[in-house]
Amino acid sequence: MNDYLIMIEGVPLPISLMDRTSWRCTPYKRKILAQHDDIDGVGHVYESMHYRTEIQFTIREHSQAEHALVVQYLQKLSKVTVIYWNDLDNEYRSGLFRIDDPVFAHKKTFNNTIWYEATSIKLTEY
Repeated sequence: MNDYLIMIEGVPLPISLMDRTSWRCTPYKRKILAQHDDIDGVGHVYESMHYRTEIQFTIREHSQAEHALVVQYLQKLSKVTVIYWNDLDNEYRSGLFRIDDPVFAHKKTFNNTIWYEATSIKLTEY
């Protein structure tokens, strides 16, 4: 394993920017298209043939200076090339992802510097 969990558009996101306990990778997530119980009470589930990986992590609380680094990873939100640590396969995988719109919240201002709350990031494979 390298010194990163995720690389977005060819740029590794430093683990030091992440809340270290926040990494969540759901490889090959199944999408349920429909489900129902038949007249005999037997459950039926219809799943998509295409599985998508979902990645969630949190950018730790950070200063305005660090925020410039954070936003460089979020300049592109659609059709983003991502290399990530796949915990199921125990190796790096790559895919095309979309990133949910991030929400940045100010925690405080101090000495003319903005401090940001921790920010949740969610990526879903196409």
